Amino acid sequence: TNSPILYSSASYYTHKVNFFFFSLAIFPIWGQRYYITDVFKRNIMYGKVTLISALCAASAVYASTFKTWNGADDDVYDQVQTGLNTEWGGFWFTYGDDGDGGASMVHWDMPLNPEYPYTLDPIIYECKGICGTAMLNKWNLTYTPFVGLAFSVVGQLSEKDRTLVTGDASSWGGLCVTYTSDTDISLELGLGEVTDSTINYANPAVPLPASKTSNRMVFSWSDFKQPSSYNGAVKFDGETAAKQLATVRFKIQAE
Repeated sequence: TNSPILYSSASYYTHKVNFFFFSLAIFPIWGQRYYITDVFKRNIMYGKVTLISALCAASAVYASTFKTWNGADDDVYDQVQTGLNTEWGGFWFTYGDDGDGGASMVHWDMPLNPEYPYTLDPIIYECKGICGTAMLNKWNLTYTPFVGLAFSVVGQLSEKDRTLVTGDASSWGGLCVTYTSDTDISLELGLGEVTDSTINYANPAVPLPASKTSNRMVFSWSDFKQPSSYNGAVKFDGETAAKQLATVRFKIQAE
């Protein structure tokens, strides 16, 4: 998890957005639909974002191996059972722009687990989901600041090697999301650092438009597209990306 420096003055941040995730599940796209979304806060603007999320798989096989992630369940914790994940996979994590000089961050509504590995379990228990505030701050960036919440599909290589492994999620058929948010979110398919950097982080994605009421959206893999502005030599459509999927990411990016 990336952890940008916390500054004492709120004036450093240009936009703030509260967020809340309730549930996550994979089911056949033609069947019951749940969704997964995330919300973050960007540069000193204030707003409330509530998200109810879940993943949908087009295959009943994957639907049966994926365990519904529902923040209100008594036995839920911060690892999503994707049906593909190892013991080091499926965990929720935040990421952001701090590696390039940004200072965007997620501010949690209550303390994380005080001992390593600092899980989100206390937040999930208290919120019956995942809730917090995302704050965007360009600081020394040369591009638009961002912050996000994600989980790995398979997981890292080992306990000590954090390189993310990719897995074939094409049988899921796509993703479903139910959410509310007062700002737009980008639902992206992460392909691992090497591939992501090769395509200049122009990952296949679909937009989750701002919605103050509960909004359900269902996406097939074919709905995921790289940005129209991308003109790189290496191309990925949603179906190809799903065959080598490393992470599912919810990103907010804005000035």
